[in-house]
Amino acid sequence: MKIVVAVFCGIIGVADSAYGASHATTYTAETGYVTLEGNDSGNGTNSSFHSAKNWSDKEAPHAGTNYFVKAGRTLDLDWVLRDETPAGFVGDDIVVGGRVRMSGYWGTTAICGPLTMLPGSVFHWVNLGNIVDGSVHVKGTGTSAVKPVVFKSGRHNESKLYVVSALMRFTSDPDGVLTWELHEREQSGVVFIVQDDWTSFLGTFRIGRCFTFRTRNGRYRMPGHVIIASEAMLELGSATGQSEIGALTVCPGGVLNLSATNGGQTVKISKKLELEPGAIVIPQSFGGEIEAEDFHPVFELTAETVAAGLPDFKSIPTATAGRKAGIRGPETTDAHFPRLKWVERNTRDGGKTVGYSYK
Repeated sequence: MKIVVAVFCGIIGVADSAYGASHATTYTAETGYVTLEGNDSGNGTNSSFHSAKNWSDKEAPHAGTNYFVKAGRTLDLDWVLRDETPAGFVGDDIVVGGRVRMSGYWGTTAICGPLTMLPGSVFHWVNLGNIVDGSVHVKGTGTSAVKPVVFKSGRHNESKLYVVSALMRFTSDPDGVLTWELHEREQSGVVFIVQDDWTSFLGTFRIGRCFTFRTRNGRYRMPGHVIIASEAMLELGSATGQSEIGALTVCPGGVLNLSATNGGQTVKISKKLELEPGAIVIPQSFGGEIEAEDFHPVFELTAETVAAGLPDFKSIPTATAGRKAGIRGPETTDAHFPRLKWVERNTRDGGKTVGYSYK
């Protein structure tokens, strides 16, 4: 059973009017797909997910049949109250070239997958008080063109910080691009707690402004490229093992928060590390007195990462363990935290361990 839906410090996004960008593969009756002909209304209990409502064959989804949500069409995910058991999709493939929407009442759960999202598609998470469960695969274009899959958050009060448990498991093609962003009108912060194992995500994942991503156990394993945009944060810290990322870019104003990481536990970067001027790193928390000459490792860089060129660690500003209401990123004044002195140490295989001491 499978559902299919049709980055960079610059903003990557898809306007609402543009969702459902074209792609090379066709999904028609001739190629074995039933098509969603109309838009679901926004009430998940009456969606085409489990009913015949908008399908071209006038039948409810059933095993042995493939489904396609064409450009300009919206499929609502079926949802139930959290103390109930949501039912998964009973058909085979669902290819979505337009939009998938989760719009249940506060405190509901939806099953979204398995879900494969095509370039240019949009997952619209309307109410952030909901849990979405299922696997998500991000497809690439197969060309030099970049068309991200866009996850958009929905309604919430500007004065609040929301913590959302997302049970989705993410994979991608090598050229797949996933970007997570707020609606333009949204100003408050959102913390998403996601599954830690992204070892089959080979593409690019961009965390948009005002988002904080945290894995369920603090460990993050992802061989692709992670981009932390301005006013976005990736939180790492785990007693279960080292986080490993292929390539990491922290944009100006973006935050890599390691404050929950055990002292001495590094983040391994296997391909490329970019800390742009104005990027912020919140170091590990250590108990007791910290001597100025102590070396506290942060990054374990492979020989490939070193050969790709290292950032200017001296440009990384002071960071604190505090955040402005948990929304806009950390404080950056020396009054809150002493200035760090970055130190590089060579390793035998041509790599480096990079950490800091205190001035």
